[in-house]
Amino acid sequence: MSNSLLIHSYSETQDGIAGKVSDFKFLNLLGDGAYGEVWKARHKASGQYFAIKIVQKEKVTKMLAQFQREICIMYMISHPNIIRLYHHFEDSTSFYLVMELAENGTLRDKISPIGPMIECEIKQYFLETLFAVEYLHSQVPPIIHRDIKPENIMFDKTNKIKLCDFGFSNYYDEERKTACGTLEYLPPEIVEKRGHDTSVDIWSLGVLLYEMFTGATPFSDGTNEQVLKNISTSILRCPLNIPPLAKDLISLMLDRNLLRRITAKEIKNHRWIKDYMHSQADLRRSSSRNDKSRGHISEIKHEDLLLSPSPRDMSNSMVFSFRKSINTMKNQILDKTHGMKNTKTLVTRQKDLLSAKIRIMKELEKKLENRRQSFNQISSNEKLITAKIKDLDYDICRIVNVCEVGSLKQKVMELREDYLQKDKECSIQNDILKTLRQQVKIRTISIIEKEEEFRDLAKSLSQLREDTIKTDKQTEIQIHELTEFLSLLKKKLQNSINPVLLVGIDQKISEEIVAFISNYMDKNSEDLSFKIRRLISSAETKARSIEKRFSSLKIECSEEREKIITEIKKKKDMFLSNLRRKQHKDLQSTLTKNKDSEINFIGIIEQARMKENECCAEVIDIAIARNKLYVKDI
Repeated sequence: MSNSLLIHSYSETQDGIAGKVSDFKFLNLLGDGAYGEVWKARHKASGQYFAIKIVQKEKVTKMLAQFQREICIMYMISHPNIIRLYHHFEDSTSFYLVMELAENGTLRDKISPIGPMIECEIKQYFLETLFAVEYLHSQVPPIIHRDIKPENIMFDKTNKIKLCDFGFSNYYDEERKTACGTLEYLPPEIVEKRGHDTSVDIWSLGVLLYEMFTGATPFSDGTNEQVLKNISTSILRCPLNIPPLAKDLISLMLDRNLLRRITAKEIKNHRWIKDYMHSQADLRRSSSRNDKSRGHISEIKHEDLLLSPSPRDMSNSMVFSFRKSINTMKNQILDKTHGMKNTKTLVTRQKDLLSAKIRIMKELEKKLENRRQSFNQISSNEKLITAKIKDLDYDICRIVNVCEVGSLKQKVMELREDYLQKDKECSIQNDILKTLRQQVKIRTISIIEKEEEFRDLAKSLSQLREDTIKTDKQTEIQIHELTEFLSLLKKKLQNSINPVLLVGIDQKISEEIVAFISNYMDKNSEDLSFKIRRLISSAETKARSIEKRFSSLKIECSEEREKIITEIKKKKDMFLSNLRRKQHKDLQSTLTKNKDSEINFIGIIEQARMKENECCAEVIDIAIARNKLYVKDI
């Protein structure tokens, strides 16, 4: 894996530092993170001590460009309050960054949530961090650190601030939109995913200053979502232990508007910082009277303030500022204790009053809730009633145009009597209709039976006709056979029984026999044909009589049907007319009832409106009482 960083201009050996792992002796682990470890190491040749950051290549393959930018920025910058990068090299598995050693802990080790830091210490540490940030912002193009926090502010052996960890840093050559940094130190523009500039570092300085005074960040809360919400929306509240000038500076640095947020140069000119810079200059001037004057206070260089003072100067300045701050704090505490006693008595009184008012408020809220429920119920009833009234008004207006209200009562009475009579008539007509329906059923049953008889007769007639046709055919066949048989007999007789050949028989006898046979045959054939004709004629007469009877029955049935239909139509018309009259009477009676109900509804609506006015008055009284309580609480 050959991921060379391609930073050739800085890869050469600086200050005689070799570029191999074997040139260093690794002593102890200073710290570790997500991407690597930091070790204290001694250069074997020179005996110098360094901090070597070991970054594994496999962990930075996806962010190699960011890692290269971090190294480029660290090579470019050189400031007393920023960790210096001397050299870097690599092997097959890791990158090695040889940096300045700062082994006196971090600012996180000095911040404690139990006991706050001394103000003069806070000023010194904040001022040195500010000089480092100002130096970064003054580069061309400006450099944004984007991860200023106590863990990234280290101390060297002379107790000087060293800003480190440029992993999230970048050049401000255009508006940046990358979301990066530590959650509680994020500015609103990064939380809201807007473009940001160098002012993100100013916001982080404001959070840092607040945490040095209080031991906690200003927007910290239980969950990450709540922290992000607080950064975007919540109001900054500073505790009493933060001095007023420091509060003012924190509020200017933690301004959510980018245009109004203070810059690094403007922070230096703030009174809280400026007073400290003047006092530090006075102490230096008094400690170096034998040296040449360094000019007016306004001409003091940053390097003079940034140089870490000697232990004696530091102790003198610390004692002087400490005494001064103790005296001021003593006076403030006396004033505050006196005021606190007065406020305590006032608070106890106000607390009693407030508890009494809270009880009254709870009772009023219960009453108000009951009133609201009754008001909602009344309003819903009112809506229903108004809808019904509108319908009734429409019906009343339509009826009033037809008749007067005064004469309605008499007409209603008359219509009631007519209705009772018509009701009786309707019941009678219903009985008649029932009897007629029964008669129709009986008639229809008899007609169906007669039709069935007629069908049976027609079947028997067709059967007779078929039988006669069959008998005719059979008789014809028999007659034809007999005729053929007779003709054959005649021929045989003529051939066989010859009068000449017959011996001992008389010719007259033979002729008589032949004549007898022929006569008998003629008589039988005549009798059969006569019988058949007689049967056919009798069947035809029967069929005609049945047809005549069927036609007469059909005519009678049609006449009966017409009579029944006419009667039913008349009864139907009578029933419908009676029904219409009845409906008209019912409508008039309902109208009179609706008139009475309308009067009742109007009275209910008036009562509901009275209750509504009372509820509104009570709501107004409750609102006035709440306002009074709120004013008193304030």
